[in-house]
Amino acid sequence: MVSFADEHEEKHIHYKFPLTEYSTLEEWERKRAKIRERILFSAGLMPFPKKDELNVKIFDKVEFDDFTVEKVTFTSLPGFEVTGNLYKPRFLAGKVPAILNPHGHWLGGRLDYANRKQAYEAPDSVQEPVRNANFAKMGFVSFSYDMVGYVDSRQLDHQFEGELHALWGISLLGLQLWNSIRALDFVSSLPEVDSNNIGCTGASGGATQAMLLGAVDDRLKLLAPVNMISAHMQGGCRCENAPNLRIVTNNVEIASVFAPKPMLVTGCSGDWTCNLETVEFPAIRNIYRLYGAEDRVGSFFDDAPHNYNKKTREAVYRFFRSHFLGKDDWWHEQPVDFGEDCSMLRIYPIRMESEKKDERYAMCLFAQLKEEKAAFLAEVIDKIKSTIEGHGKISQEDSEGETNRLFKRLEHVFELDTDLDKDLDSLGKKDVQASGSAAIIVRLKDAGSAEGDQRLEALLQDRRANFQEMFTYTIAAGDSFRPFGADRSLAAHYHTYNMSKPVRAVHEFLQFYRTVRQKAFSSIEVFGFGEAGLVVLAALPFVGDLDRAYLHVHEFDFNDDTHYIDRFFVPHFCSAGGFNASLLFAPSHRVELIR
Repeated sequence: MVSFADEHEEKHIHYKFPLTEYSTLEEWERKRAKIRERILFSAGLMPFPKKDELNVKIFDKVEFDDFTVEKVTFTSLPGFEVTGNLYKPRFLAGKVPAILNPHGHWLGGRLDYANRKQAYEAPDSVQEPVRNANFAKMGFVSFSYDMVGYVDSRQLDHQFEGELHALWGISLLGLQLWNSIRALDFVSSLPEVDSNNIGCTGASGGATQAMLLGAVDDRLKLLAPVNMISAHMQGGCRCENAPNLRIVTNNVEIASVFAPKPMLVTGCSGDWTCNLETVEFPAIRNIYRLYGAEDRVGSFFDDAPHNYNKKTREAVYRFFRSHFLGKDDWWHEQPVDFGEDCSMLRIYPIRMESEKKDERYAMCLFAQLKEEKAAFLAEVIDKIKSTIEGHGKISQEDSEGETNRLFKRLEHVFELDTDLDKDLDSLGKKDVQASGSAAIIVRLKDAGSAEGDQRLEALLQDRRANFQEMFTYTIAAGDSFRPFGADRSLAAHYHTYNMSKPVRAVHEFLQFYRTVRQKAFSSIEVFGFGEAGLVVLAALPFVGDLDRAYLHVHEFDFNDDTHYIDRFFVPHFCSAGGFNASLLFAPSHRVELIR
């Protein structure tokens, strides 16, 4: 008997990540590709949604001495509006570079601003509009856009998440990353913009958005994430933490995906970037060194609290001027008076505290996104059923097609880029003869017996004489009758950093099964009792070889979201087809489900 030990080191937003030192470019490039894929998967953007018309509206131009500012709306998804301001040099000659400016969790969002007198008495203020105006003054087009739920982004609160969202890979992080990708589409389409020279900068949560965009969209040429990159704090907002994102990576590596393109990283003494000069920046620079591009990454550090302050802004100005304009001198920030409350830049009237957003829209948007994913999955599953040859094998014609892409999504769901080759010590000590047939009996520890289990027990007794060896694998998954359901006692963002209990159980079963398979039995049959049958079913696409499986699934409806939440909660599983996909890639003619 071997038990699944429910012991693991839990990670969290303040976990101190050890930083890997990559010794070869090939090693880093392999990890880099996995990080890019992980970001897109965790954001629910694998595959991309359809890019519909942006329906851009640019209006209410305000002219200053040497720049203009306009209001902008466009739709990133059907019915979902992105709002912001477009800053441009007043006198343009030809195409110019552009800079995207996502903002952090400042109270004033993209309009976080103090009037001219206050700003220069308080150098640690953020000054979002002043930064954008100065970019325009020095010759750039600059686009500043709202995070979801901030300023003019009025359709959703900044909390678009839940268990259903996690099952379907729908998240605030994913929505904001998609908004950034579409913002890049918008800026690239402007006739005055040189689409080959677009950069991005943001601080705090805006830096998280900038890093994620820089990691997945090759169109960005320069990146300046400000006061965010840390090995011991990864961002505390739901918009920075989608399920699965940082299970095997961290923000230092996510930022490094931008290499070898030019990047400036900044830190300060008064927040989680306090070790930038001695910990995070050397790790990033080592990755640039693998490309022979150390001169393309720089850092700036200030003795100040968390900020995007004037000193840091001027360091960022110099970075963009140097690389886009060939000017290496410092740009001394010029003050701009936008009035007391920046009302001239607002698209909609200020919302009163008592004015609630319509929760029905959040429900409708989730339903819309889920329906699109479900319809796509149904089409793909129907299409590829005929392409599966034998047990879980993909036809050569479809090896790069939808079959392979769906299987890859399942691999991401169950974290199967993790090493599965280690044997379980207790099984390795057992002397097993490499001949005859074997049975693996999988149970939950201390689980009661259901009617389906009794039928499965009778089937096992009928077949017992056929097996030379019988192995019992016990999953010690806690006292709950349904131990793999959603655990609401977990810390916030738990699944961003840790595998769920069902995924860990699948890993352990696969390790056990692979070890038995290495003993070269002529055949292996698996019997899954109770909720353990669901673990085995989820693992079947990855076992490699199997002669037969008898699994008790106890009336689990593979098309009912509530069953996944209550009994087998694995983020993203439904977005990859759920147990319908597990059966698709399992030897379905050799699997008997006992309901």
